[in-house]
Amino acid sequence: MALVREEIGSTFADMWYRVADMKPRVSVHARFVRQRHGPSVSYVIDDPAGGHFYRLSESARFFLGLLDGKRTVDEAWEACLAQLGDDAPTQKECIELLSQMQLYGLLVGDQPISADMVPERQSRFKQQRLKQRTGNWMFFNIPLANPEPILRGLQPYLKVMWGLPGLIAWLALVLAAFVVFITHTDRLGSSLNGILDPSNLVWIGVLFLFIRAIHEFGHAMACKAMGGRCTEIGVMLIAMLLPLPYCDASSSWKFDQTWRRVVVACGGMIVEFVFAAIATFVWAFSEPGLIHALAFNLMVISSVTTFLFNINPLLRYDGYYVLCDVAGSPNLAQRSKSLWYYLIQRRVFGVINARPPYARDAAEIRLMLVYHLLAVPYRLMITFSILAIIMTQYLSVGLVLAVFFAFIWFVWPVLNGTWFLLTSPALMGKRSRSIGISLAVVLPILILIGLIPLPSSNTLPGVVEAVGLRVVRTESSGYVQNVVAVPGETVSQGDVLFVLDNPSFIAEAAAAEARLEQAKIALDDSTIRGNAAREVAEARYERMLAETDEYRKRVADLTIVAPTDGVFAGGGGTGLDILNMPGRFMERGAILAVVIPEENYVVRVAVPDANAGTVLPAVTKESPKASVRLKGSASNTIRADVTRVWPAGSNELESMQFSAMTGGAFTTTPGQNSTTIESFTLFDVKPESIKGMLPGRRANVRIRLEPSTLLSRFTKRARQFVDGRLQ
Repeated sequence: MALVREEIGSTFADMWYRVADMKPRVSVHARFVRQRHGPSVSYVIDDPAGGHFYRLSESARFFLGLLDGKRTVDEAWEACLAQLGDDAPTQKECIELLSQMQLYGLLVGDQPISADMVPERQSRFKQQRLKQRTGNWMFFNIPLANPEPILRGLQPYLKVMWGLPGLIAWLALVLAAFVVFITHTDRLGSSLNGILDPSNLVWIGVLFLFIRAIHEFGHAMACKAMGGRCTEIGVMLIAMLLPLPYCDASSSWKFDQTWRRVVVACGGMIVEFVFAAIATFVWAFSEPGLIHALAFNLMVISSVTTFLFNINPLLRYDGYYVLCDVAGSPNLAQRSKSLWYYLIQRRVFGVINARPPYARDAAEIRLMLVYHLLAVPYRLMITFSILAIIMTQYLSVGLVLAVFFAFIWFVWPVLNGTWFLLTSPALMGKRSRSIGISLAVVLPILILIGLIPLPSSNTLPGVVEAVGLRVVRTESSGYVQNVVAVPGETVSQGDVLFVLDNPSFIAEAAAAEARLEQAKIALDDSTIRGNAAREVAEARYERMLAETDEYRKRVADLTIVAPTDGVFAGGGGTGLDILNMPGRFMERGAILAVVIPEENYVVRVAVPDANAGTVLPAVTKESPKASVRLKGSASNTIRADVTRVWPAGSNELESMQFSAMTGGAFTTTPGQNSTTIESFTLFDVKPESIKGMLPGRRANVRIRLEPSTLLSRFTKRARQFVDGRLQ
């Protein structure tokens, strides 16, 4: 096997004398299938008796082909050297190859290795099988049925479905559904509004399991159509909780053509897109109701989950196997992991005898390095996300799983690595160096995480508020006749903003003036009629004067002036709304506009109770500092000072900009849009610059906290998360 060799001396092996004179041959039931992966060629051994497949390099296949039961192992190796030169397998590689072939039961004749090694290798093989069934104790496989008899009966139809006619029909259906979806995007918003409704979540779960079963059967159908076999369909328990169907389409590994293997890998996604297309037509042309909602759910599940999970090669699903076949890198995940192990042992620990995995060329080595570097953190993120979702609904189950996965992902690797450092024969002569380097790497990380306090801050939602903002309201009802002030311009106190017109008020005021004049004339005449007549005239005059003053005030209130100095702006909309007001009838007390005092803004910040324990001590200390970044201008940081802390524990929103209904951070109580589920505390910060400040504009405010260790932050957030679920 043409592996990357670090030492020329590794061509020979000390144990070669034990196998050199043996004359084994390959079992007659082993079938070799030639495959091309990019510029390289490999062979897959099909073992019909055991139902397994094993991959060999071209040089390994050449070596095994020379073992006919008459030629010795040493003669076969010498022939390889003569024929292949530097590409010939080394003696150590030949011994390992013979050992594996014997373990798989694919050799007959003389035994190539010591008999006392057979039980150990068989035990290792059983452990590998157990690992495949348990999926590192994360993905348990439970076989249920053998679909091969059904697939055999459908095979004539499957060849048509998965041939050129089926491809044309599939493309036509999917493209037509895409066009229908684009033309009906106006219905998308109303459908999305109810997708997370509790009653709908049950249907989503049922449809998800249904489409996963169809997905796996799609792999089985594609495998059968391409000439393979599917002998196992079962249920996979993800995180020991979520049941998902699976099928064994491993017989596609022996296909000699890459496109056939890719079709099998994509078979589930192809079938899912068929159901997504059909669901799109039903959703687009049906009336609102149960069928409409189910079709939308099926459309979303069949399309979105395919893009997020199945196509992603970092997860070992369909996209991973497509990447392996297209890139010509079979078993990419395991070889990537082995390559990193080799680099650590060879380059860091200095183990000369460390063996690298097979790599075709430098490009494949780069692919293997990058793949493992991305796949591990991504899988950790997926695991944590699944745990978080489970814990939000089933806290006790989530905590048990969290402990379990913490052991699998962290504790066990640490124990395993420690045992390797202390006892592995591979580190003989290099053990002190290996332990020293490991401690030199691990101890600084542990000290950094658990002992060294680091600068800390908390970013909170805020809303720009104008201090001293005055609302302009109508004191009398009437029609808006004229808007005198221009929105956005500065006005002074007493400047006319609006002129209203109310003909009835004006007519009543004129009538009151006439009655007042009559009362005055009557008062003058009463002086010659006696005291009694004068008292009656004076009372009438006082009554008419009060009535006239009231009507005069109503008429005067039709002219609305600025209550203070500041910027004239719309009260609930834009300046365009103000300019469109002429001709509208406004009731008494209606809001027309606001006058915003210039250069007098604060950013009002809301602190959730979960963060109050760390944030409030920081903002109540002497001269607390903050920084503000306005939404839409994140690159511009404005320094600010905390000026006021409001009473703690409020649930009433002063600004709807904090509400999740308007894109804010706080979820409100159903039916009470101004009341939040989680209580909070408000405090104000005064920015040093008012550039870009407008009332109602959202902002992010960062408060500098006391330094703390990363470990204390993590444990605190975990405790807050659990406490929040217990409430």
